[in-house]
Amino acid sequence: MEKLIAHSADEFVGKQLYEDHIHGVYDRAVKHLEYVLKYCENESLKEVLTEILKAAAVYHDFGKLDEISQQLLHGAIKFSKNVKMINHTDAGACILINFAREFAGKEDYDNMFKCLMSAILVTGHHIGMLQPERQSKRGITKADIFNNFTILRDKQRVLDRCPNYKNDVVNEY
Repeated sequence: MEKLIAHSADEFVGKQLYEDHIHGVYDRAVKHLEYVLKYCENESLKEVLTEILKAAAVYHDFGKLDEISQQLLHGAIKFSKNVKMINHTDAGACILINFAREFAGKEDYDNMFKCLMSAILVTGHHIGMLQPERQSKRGITKADIFNNFTILRDKQRVLDRCPNYKNDVVNEY
């Protein structure tokens, strides 16, 4: 199997391996958070915010591990009206929500809260960060993104389509 990728090459950026992308996002998120946390005096809040952001960084593109999504990103099959990537934010958000449910069942509400907050960040990571020139060339509109803005929309389909990767990535976190 080819290496997993997060972004196919286009006129703006080259192909990016999934692992490199996740590490890069994680590192940038932590760096930006460190700047923000200089203004926070509450050590407990700093820890909570750090855990929330780190989890969101790890899971934000989890849906791109889907087999069809990988074929599209590698160019093995072409995007069309009937062949599209799944909403890649849903998979990570669903996993985080499932973690939250497990924590709630154990009455561990602190970790439940962290997982839910991370899921919200994952679900919204493209909203407000839309780069119109890149997205319009791909045929993606703001309306498309807002129509897909639901955490639980394709939960089972997403998780079913990521069986080979789900456990490895989840257990790594």
